[in-house]
Amino acid sequence: MNANSVKPNYTTNNQNYVEHPVRLLKFILRKLKVKDLFKKCVRDPRTRVDHYKLDSLLMFDLCSFLFRSPSKNKFHLNLKRPSASKSVAKFTEMESNRSPCPRSIDDIFLELNADDFSNILPEIFRKLCRQKIFQLHPELVPNREFTIAIDAQATHTYHEKSQHPCQLCPYCLKRTRGDKIWYIHYDLVASFVAPNGLQIPLLFYRIRARPEWGQLGNNKWKQECERTAFPILLRKLRHHFPRLNICVLLDALYATNSVFSLLKELKMGYSIVRKVKMIKTVGEDCEGLKSLTPPLQINKENKRFNVQQTIYFFNDVAYRQHKLSIIQLNEHAEKKPSKRFAKIFVKDTHWEWIVSQTLDKGNVPAISTQSRLRWNEEDLFNSLQCRGFAIRHDFSRAPTSQLIWSYLALIAYAISSILIHSSLGKLILSKGYTICFLMEQMLNDLIYLPDVFVCGELIQLRFGKDPPT
Repeated sequence: MNANSVKPNYTTNNQNYVEHPVRLLKFILRKLKVKDLFKKCVRDPRTRVDHYKLDSLLMFDLCSFLFRSPSKNKFHLNLKRPSASKSVAKFTEMESNRSPCPRSIDDIFLELNADDFSNILPEIFRKLCRQKIFQLHPELVPNREFTIAIDAQATHTYHEKSQHPCQLCPYCLKRTRGDKIWYIHYDLVASFVAPNGLQIPLLFYRIRARPEWGQLGNNKWKQECERTAFPILLRKLRHHFPRLNICVLLDALYATNSVFSLLKELKMGYSIVRKVKMIKTVGEDCEGLKSLTPPLQINKENKRFNVQQTIYFFNDVAYRQHKLSIIQLNEHAEKKPSKRFAKIFVKDTHWEWIVSQTLDKGNVPAISTQSRLRWNEEDLFNSLQCRGFAIRHDFSRAPTSQLIWSYLALIAYAISSILIHSSLGKLILSKGYTICFLMEQMLNDLIYLPDVFVCGELIQLRFGKDPPT
């Protein structure tokens, strides 16, 4: 920068984005170069392009999730006014001044390769890394590790009379109970999670059906599905990020010898929930060591509760050829006096984790806090199902097309998470908006205020306090 140049006043310029949040959404789409990623990663199978390029169509479909429309038809109904269709087409940088019809989108999706979309989510995360977001905000990376939560969810459920081709679909997992037969799609998702709530899905794997799973009970069926897909997803994660310092958060299902060996092979840290019935010998050893180890006592408070924590930790606990570190956390929380009515006044909870780090009194509280971030993955599934993304809705009955729509929902979730957890997003939400209302309001701004997203002032993407100059 020249000596005579003037540094942009970002604080003053931010008001333009707070007044109309759709400007912030447009800025993030350009900052992440989402349209360029569609153009780079997804191959267009058409031999002739008439009105719409493929990257423009994908941006248009992405907007149906960004603006929280529960279905394709609902989104297109909002664009019946010619000015609305023109405005959204301009927002997505389409070559035409009108939006495409749903049938045109369905026909193209039938020819696409769903595997082309698997690189887009890792690329979005890489762009944040290259823009030094995590260097400027080290609080997003506790213990200098990128925290990755992995869990599975059941999305679509079908019956024999459903219009979805269950018998031909490679992803329909057959379930039976007596005379009843139904089919389920089961997805394994890996996401980056941060203490401030920022969550970015990185990898998505839809589990393929196997005939031998049909007669298993629910618990054994879920275990077989997740354990079969887990090594595939984990190796893909290391392939995409070979140098990243990763800590994987897992539930008790993965507390097995093979998982410990795989994580060690891939040089990944871990924090795995341990339940009473899992690896019982480790629990027995910890109970014997309790009498020799004084607990760590911590008193703290949050907005609603006074919290007392009792932490036991153990190193070098033998389990087959592995040496494990164990954390046992007992928490007693008492509600503070307030005028608000609440059913819960006292909470007693217990957690136990198997972690990869060597434990001491200095790092145990931070590692415990990091391990509890695994619950954010459950919140991801709740948002995809109940907060406007409608991932269980049949956007397409063709197996490949439906998989593409699921990828678009996860991409939209990543962009929404970046928006609402940025400093500007939190400032906008501080006005009392809910997340769904905010995203729906952006579509109304586009429909009734043409060119509202055009804003030339510069801003900076921040997720907390500005870094020191």
